[in-house]
Parts: sequence; C-alpha cells; structure tokens
Amino acid sequence: METSKNTSAPIKWCLASLAGIIAGVLVLVYLVMPLNAERRKVETNVTAQLRKVDQALLALRKLPETQQRHADLGDLLEGETNRFVLRPVLGSYPVQRDIYRLASETGFNVQSVREIGKTPTPVTTGTDYKQAKTRGRRGPADRKPAQPEIAPWFARYMVEVTGEGSYAVILALIDRLEQDNPYCGLAGLTIRGLPNNVERHRAILMLEWPVAADPLPVAAKGKGAAR
Repeated sequence: METSKNTSAPIKWCLASLAGIIAGVLVLVYLVMPLNAERRKVETNVTAQLRKVDQALLALRKLPETQQRHADLGDLLEGETNRFVLRPVLGSYPVQRDIYRLASETGFNVQSVREIGKTPTPVTTGTDYKQAKTRGRRGPADRKPAQPEIAPWFARYMVEVTGEGSYAVILALIDRLEQDNPYCGLAGLTIRGLPNNVERHRAILMLEWPVAADPLPVAAKGKGAAR
C-alpha cells in the first residue's frame, strides 16, 4: 500500500508540472503574444502621431517666416507685373514702338510688323505630363487630344516681325528684345537667304509679350473651381 502511494506521488507531480507547462504555453500564446503585438501596434501608431505633431509644431514655428515669404513673393509678382506685363495705351499695345527702337539700335531693317493679337496661354502641369506619358504607351487609336487648361491671369500678345539683317544683327535684335523685357519670348524664327546679298538674310520673327488675360467665362470658372 505504501509502495502504491510512493509511486503515485511522482506521477501526480509530473502531471501537475506538465499541466503547469501547458498552462504557461497557453498563456504565452493566447495572452502574452497578442498583448505584445498590440503593444507594438500601439507604439507604432503613437510614434507616427508624435511625428505628425512635431511636423505641425515645426510648421507653426515657421508660420511667420512663411507669411513673410508669401508677402515678399506677392510684392515681387506685383513689381514684375507692373514693369513687364504690357497694358494697352489708347486701345493698342505699344509693341511697335519698342520693336522699331531696338531694331534701330541693332541695325535690323524692319519691313513689316503684323500684330496678331492676344492669345490664351495654355497651362502644363505635372499631371498633364504623366498623362501624356501614359498616352504615349498606348496605341494611336487610344490617344485622345487633351483640352489644355487656360492660364487665368496672363495671355500672350503675338507679333510677327519681318525684316533683313545679318545673322549677328538678327541675334542682337533677339538679345535686345529679351533684355528690354525678360518675359518677351521668341515663339518662332524663319531665316531665308537673299540672292543678291549673301551677308544679309530675310528673317521672320514670331514674338510674344505677356499681357493681362481676358476674364474667363462663368462656365470655365465653375469648371476650374470644381477641379
């Protein structure tokens, strides 16, 4: 009888130990590990939120600097607009006066000046560029012509100038035009030789100056606001 009791005691002890081990494993698997995973998730979320808070505080600290830069850019834009954006005088833009003045300085012989008039300025954005690349990977049948947006503030005043001069004189005229107004652009240039004078050439310059754009129609404004 004593031998049976002595034998069952180690077995009970082993079973109790095994039950304790199993209970510990179950606690580890179903309680500790999920809690650790949840803790890591919470820590990650808290870290991300703290990073956002730090960024917001940094932006707030830089707010006076940003406001000052915004004001400086506004003053710069106003100054550049007042200096270089053409305004009509008695219903016409004073481009011929500048063309003849600069042509006289450089020796370019102006034969005609044709004012084409105001042309809308298309707007190109990064999204337009990505869409153009995507369309380029498609077949020709899949390509659809995009309707460019129109810049609401500035338009281009196009002028065609025809005259004669050497290569150096033509380049000097273009350089003087751009010096006189940095926003004056050369949109097109055609040069043809003269049969009776190899040193002089006939040049057709397509020039553009910035001018104030016409007010957009109400429908176009609504479309732009919706975007």
